Amino acid sequence: MNGYDKPITRKDPSMFLFMLDCSTSMSEPIEYNGVEMTKSDALSRIINITLEEIKSRCRREEGFYDYFHIAVIGYGDDTVESMLDYVIPDKQVIPISELAHADIPSVTYESLRTYEGRIIASHITLPESVRPQAAGNTPMGAAFKHVRSIVERWVSAHGDSFPPVIFNITDGECTDVTDGVLLSMAERLKSLHTSAGNVLLFNVHLTNDRTNKGILFPKRRDMEMLEDRRASLLYEMSSDLPEAFAVSDSLKGAKAMAYNTSMSELVKMINIGSISINKIQ
Repeated sequence: MNGYDKPITRKDPSMFLFMLDCSTSMSEPIEYNGVEMTKSDALSRIINITLEEIKSRCRREEGFYDYFHIAVIGYGDDTVESMLDYVIPDKQVIPISELAHADIPSVTYESLRTYEGRIIASHITLPESVRPQAAGNTPMGAAFKHVRSIVERWVSAHGDSFPPVIFNITDGECTDVTDGVLLSMAERLKSLHTSAGNVLLFNVHLTNDRTNKGILFPKRRDMEMLEDRRASLLYEMSSDLPEAFAVSDSLKGAKAMAYNTSMSELVKMINIGSISINKIQ
């Protein structure tokens, strides 16, 4: 099976893994939902809301079914670590039921909007599973090495499951390995697979400068992208978007990549990369 149409069951769950840039530049200000905050604040907010949405998809009358396993890996301050460690220590991958029942302090967010700008709640209180972090350099190479070991173990134990979906979200560039080495690491990660298909890698580059034209789900490397080394690198690092994820004709044949994107566009990308996996049984 290679069409990414494998049903997700408790016996054969899937996994979402988020790689989050936690370097110093993530402390820079950005506007999200009409409110100025740091990039790390906005990113943690988006991930926490995403985790709650994943929980809701797994909730049944009897409780939470483990259709998905979750990992959130932060890289910054020359370290790579689980950002859920304070929630459930010493565990890199967490079944959704464990995360749902963990004792996590709550946080209240204001003016919650969809990526289309529609207000869905003026205030929302939910568990702060991921806390904002911003310090040091951007050891993305070490993060890819760390994540590959996690995913290798997971696919070995879940060989017939829908393959893991990985979101690498950054606002800068790698500081610990060269472009060539980083691309090789991404290729090795994407080569991991289950019987249902290869691991899917989404790469997202964030910016607070809206004077630059953003690139979202490109279908080809045009001249503008070729002239931007970082954009071209992320294009090569990213997976081809499977047909099952192409919720509109504009996404058919696209790369799972965004560059110079806003936080609202990040929400759109995560939605496409997560809600598209809808064959839960």
